[in-house]
Amino acid sequence: MRDKTRSPGKPPHPTDTVAKVLALTCSEPPGEVTYWTGRALAQAVGISLRSVQHIRDTHRLQPHRVRSVKRSNDPGP
Repeated sequence: MRDKTRSPGKPPHPTDTVAKVLALTCSEPPGEVTYWTGRALAQAVGISLRSVQHIRDTHRLQPHRVRSVKRSNDPGP
């Protein structure tokens, strides 16, 4: 028998976790990398990759479509 009083699915992430994902997405990544990957962000926050993707989709963030110049790792002249 299933418990009909409980709603299906997992509870949503706490608002502080969502805020941390959003803040890190819009900030500079650590080290010499030029952008936050989903896996690196998930590892930094401590949630799954799919959760990071879901939070980005919900807030309509598309960091891969930024039309700005990224930092280059090449040594300059």
